[in-house]
Amino acid sequence: MPISYTYDSDLNLIRTVCEGFVSLRDVLDHFNALQRDSSVGIQANLLLDLRQQTSVPLIAQLADVTTQMERVARELRFNRCGILADRERVYGVARMFQAMSSKLFNAVEVFNDPAAAESWLVQQ
Repeated sequence: MPISYTYDSDLNLIRTVCEGFVSLRDVLDHFNALQRDSSVGIQANLLLDLRQQTSVPLIAQLADVTTQMERVARELRFNRCGILADRERVYGVARMFQAMSSKLFNAVEVFNDPAAAESWLVQQ
């Protein structure tokens, strides 16, 4: 599975890791799984780790992802989103996603340092 996640209930934090080739279907399946997961708390923070992802989505695919997230966000009501990206091209796409998804989160930031991302996510 190219997308996996864990949920830390103490921190109300979803840690999502994308590995290898990730298709739009994989992303949509991931958000459907989050929606069905009764353990995920409301106003959860999301750490999206793209450092191991080899595929780079097209802008149209980012728009589709944002549309899917809007549907899921009605139920989960995400808080903050920290995106980990360590390659220039992926970082650029992450910044586009940041702009497209800003209305779905209270805040969205792109990081290249995992500790900084997690620290930012769990701060009050």
